[in-house]
Amino acid sequence: MGGRKKMRLKLVTCEVIMLVTLSLLALTPVSVYGARRSNVSVSFLTPGYENEIYFVEQGGSYVSRVTSKLPANAVFGVVVRFNGGPEISVPNWQIGAQQINQVSSDLPLGDYTLTEIFTDRLGYRETIWMGAMTLRVVAMGNIPNSARGNGNSLILPDFSPGQVPTNAVGLRYRVRVDQNQSRGLKIIFTGSLLHSPGNPKVRHLEYNIFSNRGIYPDGVCTTYPPKGIVVEEEASIHPGFSDYNLDGKFGARTSDPNMLPRQTILIDGIKDLHSLSMVPQTNLNNTDITVEVAKGELVVNKNDWGSCSGSPLPSNEGYRMWHVKTTFDGRSYVATFALPADGTQYFRDLLGIWTEFLSNPGYFRVYYWDFQFRLEGNTFWEPINRWRVIYNFGGSNNPNGLGFRLGKYKDQPAIEVSNDEADYYLKAGETLTLNQLSVIELPGKK
Repeated sequence: MGGRKKMRLKLVTCEVIMLVTLSLLALTPVSVYGARRSNVSVSFLTPGYENEIYFVEQGGSYVSRVTSKLPANAVFGVVVRFNGGPEISVPNWQIGAQQINQVSSDLPLGDYTLTEIFTDRLGYRETIWMGAMTLRVVAMGNIPNSARGNGNSLILPDFSPGQVPTNAVGLRYRVRVDQNQSRGLKIIFTGSLLHSPGNPKVRHLEYNIFSNRGIYPDGVCTTYPPKGIVVEEEASIHPGFSDYNLDGKFGARTSDPNMLPRQTILIDGIKDLHSLSMVPQTNLNNTDITVEVAKGELVVNKNDWGSCSGSPLPSNEGYRMWHVKTTFDGRSYVATFALPADGTQYFRDLLGIWTEFLSNPGYFRVYYWDFQFRLEGNTFWEPINRWRVIYNFGGSNNPNGLGFRLGKYKDQPAIEVSNDEADYYLKAGETLTLNQLSVIELPGKK
């Protein structure tokens, strides 16, 4: 309930692939020849964006992701120009589908313009895109305020190159809003991307944490803002789906319309940009919540999926179910989403945690812990222990600090997300590990 912005994820598909490079060591000039590949999708996250310029900081980092039919350990190279100079080749820029790219603290300031993406397999170089895109490297702290958000920070799993899971079908973790004296809205966007290999489209599942909650009946369909009574300082989780493809191909069912009612809105009032979420009708402050996300079966009965975007389950397309189960106060509630089967076979990105409005007044602290994922065909769960901060911006309303750090809840290591605790938070590029034998509690509010 309240404002939200689109994720700072610039998704690019097929013929318009956008990518940036910062790994500019041992560069050599190159002449570019090769074929062009389709069905390739590339996306990336950077700390700031304005006027078609993507900003990163010296000593910071950014994330790049590549989806294609290439092998999981494919090696991608790029060609760049620095401040309009000659083209320079970086042949081993990225290995595999996702990479967190660190920016050296002494990388020369200026504009790096990408002109080509290529692969080089068995001595054959293949161009998959040619164009132009600019990344601007600035000194730490010098990203323009107009390109930043308000109280924004982002943390992602930090897998080694080539080790990003490519066929994960299950995710689970635990979360608790431990402190909530929020005199203004705060949101922790928590979400996953789904995809099918070879399909450039991705679908967005979300499990966002809000510092407030809404009271409304099942089946609400509106534009913006959401309908219902807003209760401040009572936390909520929002199992949901956002239709960033703008195609209206989705639907949802709830296991309990009284506790987990459905509401569909237009995000920020943007035409055709629907979001369907289910907000528990209870105060979740100081409550341990278990979230489990799992791929389900194909949809057989396409009726009664209750969405506001016309006919969300047309007969000419197959659909797959994805289940989001939230367990709290000894009971479980399931939000089930019907999404196009061709495009939702696996997780593409397991989980991202990013904040908005965390600089608003009022102390807010949330713990996340016990992250695990499951691969297709396996019955056991694998931990997600290593995480890296991608960016961390404060705000004029919050001079003391905000973001992520290693915390402890019930003697278990956890990612603590909080504000107003001085300068004890991780900076861009820094990591935390959740399988440490002991955790030293940092100073801060209790």
